Amino acid sequence: MSEGPPNSVEQGETPEALRAANEALHKEIEVLKAELSAALAAAQEVEQKLVEAGIDKVTNLPTRERFESIVTALVAHPLGPGERPRKNLPKRLALLFADVDKFKLVNDTYGHSKGDEVLRAIADELADGIRPADYIGRWGGEEIVIVLTDATGAEAVGRATHLLQRVAGRHFRGVDQETGEQRDFTVTVSIGTASMLNNSETSFEELVSMADKAMYIAKDTGRNRVVGAPVVPPL
Repeated sequence: MSEGPPNSVEQGETPEALRAANEALHKEIEVLKAELSAALAAAQEVEQKLVEAGIDKVTNLPTRERFESIVTALVAHPLGPGERPRKNLPKRLALLFADVDKFKLVNDTYGHSKGDEVLRAIADELADGIRPADYIGRWGGEEIVIVLTDATGAEAVGRATHLLQRVAGRHFRGVDQETGEQRDFTVTVSIGTASMLNNSETSFEELVSMADKAMYIAKDTGRNRVVGAPVVPPL
């Protein structure tokens, strides 16, 4: 008798043997369904915990809401009557606004699963390239923001340039959805930077807006580059 997979039925088996094999197969299916259900429930529980913690499930970075709640606590604000200045605030803040270049093309060419993988890898590169005292979060879509504490405008541009090179040096491989061919590819980012003296004269929203505008200038002037906005207020 030739070897076969578990619960396989040889030609000429008795009806009793067929019924026994069929019952065993159904039991295996039920076990697999139960295991799959448990795995899905566990995955949903993990996803819910990430949501509650303010962690983006694709990049494992803080969500925009979580990031803003953390960073705005670092920004000096005008004091109200009887309010005392907060201690140990950074003297300067710089914001890096990074946007993945031609990310839609990655999704269209290699599929959204590969796009998520690419975005997660870029987030890792950016997170690994900043200091423990800095902050990073996913702003939305393919946008990632970083706040550097006690960094000048020149230091922000230097750090952004380093991060840009880290991302450009990362290599990916994916299946072209149209041709079915395996292809190697790279991805770049454009980064706008803005910095300010943390003296309550500039809000966090204004800092984001300046860096966002600088990022679009980087996009419009060729992509894969860093553009720095003026320091506010001027030194």
